[in-house]
Amino acid sequence: MPEEKSNVSRMPELVDFGSTFSVRAKQIILRTQYRDTLADFGFDAKDFPDVTMTLTLKMAKALIAHLQEDVDAIEAGRENPSSRYHA
Repeated sequence: MPEEKSNVSRMPELVDFGSTFSVRAKQIILRTQYRDTLADFGFDAKDFPDVTMTLTLKMAKALIAHLQEDVDAIEAGRENPSSRYHA
């Protein structure tokens, strides 16, 4: 029987970030760095490229609001119903 490929997927974990902004353009430039989350479990680490992206002020505000909702839910102990990781 042929060897099956693992269904374990690699997901980059954000480990560092930085930003700069332009008042005139109303944009934020976000620089991010990642690591392989499976490297801690004996898998060969996969390199994930650093990413630089531009966010409009509107998108940055929407992202902040969404992340704050997630942080509030985590701190309140409310599991996301679509999460596969809850007990």
